[in-house]
Amino acid sequence: MILIVAFILLGITALYSIKHPAIMVAAAFCVYGFEQWAQVKMPFFVVNSTFLNFYVGVLTLLGVGLVALRGHNPLNPFPNGVKLVYAMYIYAYVSILWSTNTTQSLVIGQAYAPYIASSVFLAPLLVYRDSDYKRAFMGTILMGSVIMLMLILGTRIHDWGRTIVIEHDVKVLDKAGEYTDRLSPLAVAEMGAQVGLLILLMNFKGIQRVWSLIRWPVVFAGLYLIVRSGSRGQLMAVFAVAVAFYGASKSKSKAGGAAKAIIGLALFAGLTVVVMSALDAFDRWNVEKMSSEFQETRFSMAGQLFTYWFTRPQRWIFGLGGAASWDPDIIGSYCHVQPVEVLCEFGAVGFVMYATIIIMVIMSWLNTIKIYKGDPSKRGMSVAMAALFAFSFILSLKQGAFIGTPSFGLTAILLFRFEALAIQERDKQASHQAYWRWYQYQQAVQQHAAAQQQPVFGTPYSQA
Repeated sequence: MILIVAFILLGITALYSIKHPAIMVAAAFCVYGFEQWAQVKMPFFVVNSTFLNFYVGVLTLLGVGLVALRGHNPLNPFPNGVKLVYAMYIYAYVSILWSTNTTQSLVIGQAYAPYIASSVFLAPLLVYRDSDYKRAFMGTILMGSVIMLMLILGTRIHDWGRTIVIEHDVKVLDKAGEYTDRLSPLAVAEMGAQVGLLILLMNFKGIQRVWSLIRWPVVFAGLYLIVRSGSRGQLMAVFAVAVAFYGASKSKSKAGGAAKAIIGLALFAGLTVVVMSALDAFDRWNVEKMSSEFQETRFSMAGQLFTYWFTRPQRWIFGLGGAASWDPDIIGSYCHVQPVEVLCEFGAVGFVMYATIIIMVIMSWLNTIKIYKGDPSKRGMSVAMAALFAFSFILSLKQGAFIGTPSFGLTAILLFRFEALAIQERDKQASHQAYWRWYQYQQAVQQHAAAQQQPVFGTPYSQA
């Protein structure tokens, strides 16, 4: 029965994507979370662990084809920021060829490649109008809310531990090519945070105002998943981003309400953490333990990788190679601190591209905010995208590998293309205004000329 429900949901997504391909952006944000639920509940998705990846990838590719068949070039707009993101990910995967352990790196790269191809290279091409962005983000909120509800009601999320309990005996093939009965908590928490940030920061109008009525229940559901999964960094990151960006998405008249909302949200989080800390079975939220574990894991792993790279000057320019961190002689796992990973695995070349992308995203967002300062709906979407990128970057300081993190590239490209659309709209309006001023001027000139040619009544006969 559950398998039937899963395929009904997948079928609805496929049918809707035929008419509105932009909905596959929502699938890019939510596929990780849905995959966790599906693998917990059904052996089919464990035995066929790549099914969802290829299903979403095929639908996304078909969506790009439909966009082209309907008369639009999917690569328009294609600003320099998008080109740089593409170049960065291509370089990251090409660098596997000179990795310190090419065999292991290839296993890792092949496992993540479908996600990257679908979410970074294809999905952003499906949004090329303002309406596409709205549809993509509304779809993410709806799809994510349904998946969160299924996870909360239908799974034993980590059982107050560090794994989602699989309800059958079939083990999952993980990204390292090993079988395990442990599912990652981070995918669920990240999806909850992304959905929460979108519904919190977007400004709704018209019939979409209904989302304002359920905004806080959805936000709290996302927070519950984060806390339930034990994802400490995710919780701190989502609050930092929410506080930093909430004011930018709202008009000045709503500043007081925004402040109250943030205070209430912070109190809720604080109360939640206090309650969790009081539970012996949930001592993961103990501040001293958090600090100790961070130093023993993140700092230690990043230090190992950096030392290995720094002591090999011949690797400074092009790096140790993609996924080199998994080399048993280095760490044997991913680094957990992506800026260090980018520097060491991709060298100075990769790090310059990485830093440039971040700077360009900031500049792009500031420009978009300036253009749409008088449009609450579009300003809200711009702020939401910037918040998702900031959230992804903060998480990159404590989890994930670059070649397996599509959210960095996805959110960057979405924002770059959104800015390009904003510039096109601004220039179009400026052109219309210039034409209108020219037209008014010509009308005034013609009227003045006509007035000069009319006879003046009462002129003396001697002057006639």
